[in-house]
Parts: sequence; C-alpha cells; structure tokens
Amino acid sequence: MLIVHGISASSIHFVRVMLGLKRSSRRVLAIDLPGHGASDTPAVLTPQALEDGTRQAMGQLLDERFVLFGNSLGGLAAIRTTLAYPDRVAGLVLCSPGGAPMDPQRLQAFLGNFRFAQREPAAAFVNKCLAYPVFYAPIAASVVIEDFDRIGGLLASISSDDLLGEDEVAALSCPILLQWGERDHLMPEDHRAWFRERLPAHTYESPPDFGHCPNLDRPGKLVRSVRGFVRTLES
Repeated sequence: MLIVHGISASSIHFVRVMLGLKRSSRRVLAIDLPGHGASDTPAVLTPQALEDGTRQAMGQLLDERFVLFGNSLGGLAAIRTTLAYPDRVAGLVLCSPGGAPMDPQRLQAFLGNFRFAQREPAAAFVNKCLAYPVFYAPIAASVVIEDFDRIGGLLASISSDDLLGEDEVAALSCPILLQWGERDHLMPEDHRAWFRERLPAHTYESPPDFGHCPNLDRPGKLVRSVRGFVRTLES
C-alpha cells in the first residue's frame, strides 16, 4: 500500500495508520511529496510536481501491484497516478479527495482557506481539518504557518486547469473506496456530490465522526475501513 498525504501534511501524520495497516499488509509505504516533510522543495512547486513525485516514488519503491491511498490533495495525485498506470493499481482509496472542478473565482476563494500569516486563522485551519476542535490548535498554528510558507509557490500556481475533468474520473477502472466524513469542515459539500456522481462504480462511506483528516483523529476506525476494502480485493 502506498499512502499520499494532502497539502502541508507529510508521511509523519500517517504513522498510526501505517502501524495499523502493517498488521494485515506485507508492505505499507508513505511518501513526502515535493515541498513537504523531508522532501526537497523544487525551484517551481506546482500540482504537476506533486503528481510527478507520486509517480517517481511509485517507480522507485514498488515493483508490484499495490493499493493507493490519497487524502485531500493527495487524492488528486492518486487519481492521476492511477490513470497513468492503471495496470499497477489494484485498488484506490480516496479520502476527502481534492480536484473537483471550480471556476477561477471560486478556486481563489477556496484557496483562501490556506493563506494566513497569523496564529488565529492558522489555529482555525487546524480545527477545520479535524472532526472536532482540539485544545492544541493554537500550539500547532506556528508549525502550520511555517509549512504553508514553504509551499506558498504551490498555492500561487494552482489554476482551474489543474483540476479534474469528468472524463478523467470516468476513466478509472480499478475498485474504488470513497470516504468522506460527515464532519469534513474544509471541503465544499458539492465536491462530495461531484465525486459520488461521477466516479465509476465504487464503495462509499461517510462516517459521522470523520473529519477531513481522519488519520489524525480517527486512525483506528480509518484502518479498519481500509483493511475491509483490501479484503474485498483479496477475495
């Protein structure tokens, strides 16, 4: 299994998920996308660079079929990777995936959720990513600001052309699990509907206690869900 994180996150945020999945998987890998975690930041950081990083990691680390997990912006990278190598991906798990189309004006308004320079809006962003507010959000705010400063070029480079088209989503041919928590406070609600209506035949789950990043606040339940999906692939 290969795990792809979302914007400003890294593989470290999936440690508890990896430990849970390792009990039933032979190999569980999580990468740091370009500009994130321990990976270098390219001179020009774009959505294409993130997708290229996912494919590069896949080529270097995996020589067999695998299950691909993508959360948020990592979901967009996972979809594009699956389309590029359909014979390599045995199953696709999309957890509140990004990439639903938006016109330029709405896209810029949405990206405003990720632009902040002060602790208070950064703390609010932390709580948007979780199912319920947490006491440590103001403490994490400084780290969040630093992370987004590092990838500021990415936010500036994203355009409507980088988002998914209906034909791309329709072309997915592997088994798919779509997870979208009822307490996702970050993604627009119509994005959930867009994926549900346009993904090919898929399993849909909407846990009432999942936020945008269940790997952080519901890792055990996320692990059980993914393991159940993998068992259907094995059978």
